[in-house]
Amino acid sequence: QINPDLKVAELQSLVFSPAECELICGEPANFIKLWAKKEALIKALGYGFATEWYQSTHLNLADCEICPDYQINTQRIADYYLSYCIYKVWQINNVKI
Repeated sequence: QINPDLKVAELQSLVFSPAECELICGEPANFIKLWAKKEALIKALGYGFATEWYQSTHLNLADCEICPDYQINTQRIADYYLSYCIYKVWQINNVKI
C-alpha cells in the first residue's frame, strides 16, 4: 500500500540500485511501484532478498517492462500496486527450453 508518510530516503538505498533510487525521486508511490516490480521479479527468478543481487537490477517505472528473459506487468489499484513477472526461460530436467 502506498503510504504518503513512508521514509523513502531512509529505505531506498537498502533495496534499490543507484539507478532505481534516481527514479524514486522521494515519491512513496514510485518506491512502492518499484518494490512491487522487484518483488515479482525476485520471486519469478527464485532469488531472495538474502542475496545482494536485488540491488543490481535496473527496473523502470513503466507499467509493462519487457526484457529478453522476463516481462513484468504492473497495475495500480487504488492505493496499491500489483505486479507479476513472467520468466521466459523455462528449464525442465536441467535443459532450458
